[in-house]
Amino acid sequence: MIRLITILIISVLYSCSNSSNEFNIIKNDTINYDSAINLLKKISKLQFHLNKEGKLTQDVHVLTDSFLIENSKEAYNMSKTFLKHNLISDFSFVNYVLPYKVNSAMPGEWRDTSLKLFKLENVNKYLSIDSMNSVCAQIDKLSKTLISYKLDTLDENILTLQDILKRGKGSCMSICDLNDFIGRANGLPVTYDYVPAWGNMNGGHSWNVLVLDKNNFYPINWPESVTERFDPLIFVRSERNGINSYKIPPKIYRRGFIPDTASIFLKYHKELANVGVGYTDEDVTNLYVKTINFNVGSIITSTPDLLVLNIFNSGSWTPVSAISPKHNMSQFTNIGVQNLYMISSPDQRSNRFLFYVDGAGKVYDFRSNAKGKIVINRDRSIVQQQLDFITQHGWLIPDSIKNLSIVERSNLKKQKYILYGFKSGIIKELDKMAPGPDSKIEFNGLHENGVYYLIPEGQTITSASRPFAFVDGRIFYI
Repeated sequence: MIRLITILIISVLYSCSNSSNEFNIIKNDTINYDSAINLLKKISKLQFHLNKEGKLTQDVHVLTDSFLIENSKEAYNMSKTFLKHNLISDFSFVNYVLPYKVNSAMPGEWRDTSLKLFKLENVNKYLSIDSMNSVCAQIDKLSKTLISYKLDTLDENILTLQDILKRGKGSCMSICDLNDFIGRANGLPVTYDYVPAWGNMNGGHSWNVLVLDKNNFYPINWPESVTERFDPLIFVRSERNGINSYKIPPKIYRRGFIPDTASIFLKYHKELANVGVGYTDEDVTNLYVKTINFNVGSIITSTPDLLVLNIFNSGSWTPVSAISPKHNMSQFTNIGVQNLYMISSPDQRSNRFLFYVDGAGKVYDFRSNAKGKIVINRDRSIVQQQLDFITQHGWLIPDSIKNLSIVERSNLKKQKYILYGFKSGIIKELDKMAPGPDSKIEFNGLHENGVYYLIPEGQTITSASRPFAFVDGRIFYI
């Protein structure tokens, strides 16, 4: 999920906040084309693409009035029935149907091509939330026949519709973009939500959502129905046993179009380019999971330009959010529970502060010098840990895994395990022990609050190895 965040510094910033719910573009069941085109022209100054020479260029330099007029007419004509029946709001139309582009590709025609792939012939048959969701599911099913899933190092965010179709493959990003192209061409306010990096397993993810207004959205996937309400945090389709597991997100963002000119991701675009969050994106973490706010006032004595919130992902600390104490931002807001976090400078060389948030939202930090014994009485796989997570939240365990032996908690094997710990950012071997008759491992020494690995002897730590947090005598599995 590589995103094109590096942008040009421009001298003119204008007020164009994505928090507004009224753009005065749709009134009395009609569209004000002058307002729509003026808004698109404004936004095009803060939207960028790579030109044919590979240079980053403002969209405003390649857009023509005739293109914007035709784009606005096509967008409204396809959405007007939904708008007149109050099924989608002005906010959703402006953010997710009216835009002349879907991603950071060079602006160009895509609506006609999309409608050749899929077109609603009789919109009046789809004037309910259920039927609109059904259409989105059909589009998603079609998209997954047009391109096959494949992870790639390519920056898919700069691909045009024609590029995506020609490649015939792509990650969740390309699938989301293709669904956006087709959905929006049909007048449906479709975008995607994304997790920059999971807190309990490697990688991140994105999935499409139908956003009817600021308060109502529906994740899209085939073949789930509206009544089952697709949960994108559940992943399925393991190669063995059809295993499901719950992914824990630290942050979830929604891809938008209206720039937030107050966003620090715009003010500090160079320093925060690796965070993977855009200045048009909305934080929607609390719409999916329990969240807390964390005030940094107690852990910093200065006012640095930036502090970055990191999650442990793919064997390293991955940034997922940022604040600017210099600009009176004193807390990280809306962060997901049951995650291990590190606060640092953008280069991770200073202001390193670890803390864990449990399921109830209680914060455990690592500042205490107290030491305790690390006692581990079972070895739980990630799947087992997350099944516990599902049960704790009262969610249903999918039928496909209810009777699998993997659900059962297994005892530690009769072999030696090596305890590793982070010391000054370096992983060091600390101790070695085999479980006793009671299948417990109790390490002889006393250990400080910190992050540790338990690895069977003979194996090595990889990016897929999951650590655990040891805080005040308690173990939290990551």
